[in-house]
Amino acid sequence: MNFVHRLFEPKVLKRVHEGGKRLYVTEQGNYYPSVTTALSYLSRKGIQEWRKRVGAETANKIGNQAAAAGTAVHNIAEKYVLNDPTWKDAMPIPLEKFKTIQPYLDENVDEIYGIELQMYSDQLKTAGTADLICKYNGVPTVLDFKTSRRPKTKDQILNYFMQGTAYSIMVKEHYGMDIEQIVILMAVTDDQPLVFCEPVAQYEKMVRKYFELYTAGKLI
Repeated sequence: MNFVHRLFEPKVLKRVHEGGKRLYVTEQGNYYPSVTTALSYLSRKGIQEWRKRVGAETANKIGNQAAAAGTAVHNIAEKYVLNDPTWKDAMPIPLEKFKTIQPYLDENVDEIYGIELQMYSDQLKTAGTADLICKYNGVPTVLDFKTSRRPKTKDQILNYFMQGTAYSIMVKEHYGMDIEQIVILMAVTDDQPLVFCEPVAQYEKMVRKYFELYTAGKLI
């Protein structure tokens, strides 16, 4: 599969870690928290309760395994949409996970505008790196690759839709493109992949209010 690339000019942002937070430094010297850092508040309580339930050692082991699996699948997906044939040379386990979501890319992605695209928003005062900006089934889309140890429902991944909406605001702010939908392609361990597709309009007001409160320090 060879994808058509009409890539936006990327922003060159510096990433730093301060106080346990990932920050991006914009061309103007503004320090903005990453979208994932800002949205971590949404899942903080649940993660703390889970760590207490399973114990710190088990939680750390599972967390590290999940992070490694997610990174491996992301790396394969990035090579694939870049038309880099070496995606096939990846380790077998993440390669098989990627292959479960590969058909959705082949069948639905028309044009690609951004791959691992760094962006920021002066409106939201946040920044991040979007997996894929593309046309998915003919519709301008923020597409995110996810991995999971077990199936999830739409209600369990609100932060993913909010993340995608934040990226859509960045695309509009810097490139003038109206992103209409968020697509989550989720590879699930030992199970069928999950595909979620949600309209940006459903989440934009919520996202703008959330980042307004976060920036004001009212969510801490």
